[in-house]
Amino acid sequence: MAGVGDPIKLGFIDSLSRPGGNMTGLATLRPELEARSFRLLAELVPGLNRIAVLLNPDNPLHDVKDAEAAAKLAGVQVVMARARKPAEGMVDLGAVRSVNYAVAVNDRDQVVGYNASFGDGFLHGFWWNSARGMVDLDASGWADSTVGALGAIPIRSAINVNGEVVGSYQTKADLLSVRPVLWLPITNVGCVTLVACNLKGANLAGAYLKDRDLSNANLKGANLARANLSGAILKDTNMMGANLTNVNLTDARLNGANVKDVIWSNTICVDGTNSKAHGGTCVGHL
Repeated sequence: MAGVGDPIKLGFIDSLSRPGGNMTGLATLRPELEARSFRLLAELVPGLNRIAVLLNPDNPLHDVKDAEAAAKLAGVQVVMARARKPAEGMVDLGAVRSVNYAVAVNDRDQVVGYNASFGDGFLHGFWWNSARGMVDLDASGWADSTVGALGAIPIRSAINVNGEVVGSYQTKADLLSVRPVLWLPITNVGCVTLVACNLKGANLAGAYLKDRDLSNANLKGANLARANLSGAILKDTNMMGANLTNVNLTDARLNGANVKDVIWSNTICVDGTNSKAHGGTCVGHL
């Protein structure tokens, strides 16, 4: 092969160090080489700190993350601009409920917004990309979210290049309270589902995990302070050394969970009592 951009992404080889098969050649598009190009531009234009990068969204080699990695190596900031075909025009994002509004879009064509159904009385957040379509952010059955809430109201919301969404939510149980929320796609940590997900040492402070299934997950040393785990399934989950300060575990199922060295502080135990009433622990009340 000659003049190939990224043979790994194109599926020609397994890796640069161990390509496998019977193919050899040159790879030309690597973050290290792009970084040199950025540095050269910076030398040609003294004081340059921002560089625009034109991307073709239909080209799998034009990866936002590669450009960002190269910019980081070169010490400059990149601004992404995507080439668009005239035929593309307006894209119908679809609908989850009767009324749907898009609010924000990031550089990876991921969209966040809100929708509502007639007679429901609540607004609900959604996330969209071309591969998966419109997905309900507050649907408890969707595996790719670690934070969501019934009745999410992300009217003043934003989404970054990693697909992380900030907004606010209100629950039907507490109509007088509106709280901020950070919605995190767990694909960022390499998981497809929360079941058996390796979240060792992860910062999940304030996560809304009510009724979620985290069976066999690795939460060793994770920061779950202020998280809502009420009704969560934590069967055989490794929670060794996890921080459960101000966590709500009401009605959670912890059969076989490893709770050695867990930090219990003002934690609501499974039976609804407070860890303070049991000498600073929920052991024996799980």
